[in-house]
Formats: sequence, structure tokens, C-alpha cells
Amino acid sequence: MQRKTITDAELDIMKVLWEHGTLSSADIFAKVNDEQNKNKGTLKTFLTRLVQKGAVKRDKINERQYVYTHVVSKQEYLKKHLQRLIDQLCDGSAQKLIEIIKRDF
Repeated sequence: MQRKTITDAELDIMKVLWEHGTLSSADIFAKVNDEQNKNKGTLKTFLTRLVQKGAVKRDKINERQYVYTHVVSKQEYLKKHLQRLIDQLCDGSAQKLIEIIKRDF
């Protein structure tokens, strides 16, 4: 099964999980809110969507608590998005992207 795309809004949660590993939702929300002031309800929605997409897994630790772990690695995410960039802007040619970078940056 191909995973659905992780949105830019959901990426904040993924970054926290990539850096810190398995965390409770409260820990995730606290770490995201240390960097950006986001609504807790919105973050819950993003976390639920990430679980539904298969990018994050949820494990129950008791009746009211869960911990979350990334399923999609940072490397997998970067590879997919770099390939999408190459396909969209460089007709699928990594060599064209390298030439643009060398010439313009």
C-alpha cells in the first residue's frame, strides 16, 4: 500500500517524532508548542490523520494513554519529496536538478 502524502502542517509532528522517538500525545503537543503556538485540537487532528495514513503508529499503554512512533523514516520522507521535486521540475532527471543547482546556487 502506498502511503498518502504528509502535509506541511503534519510535518511538525513528524519532526518531533523523528527527533525524539516514541512519545505520548501530550509530549508531542508540548514539543510542537515549544516551537510554534498551535491549537491542541488541531494537533490532535493532525496526529489522527498521520495514524490513518500509516505514517505514525499508535500503541495503547492503558485505558486513556497511547504512545506514538513514526513509521515513515525521515530518509523515506526526504527521498519521496526529492523525487517528486525532480519529477515536477526536471522531467524526472536528477542530472537536470544537479545542473540547476550548480548553475544557480
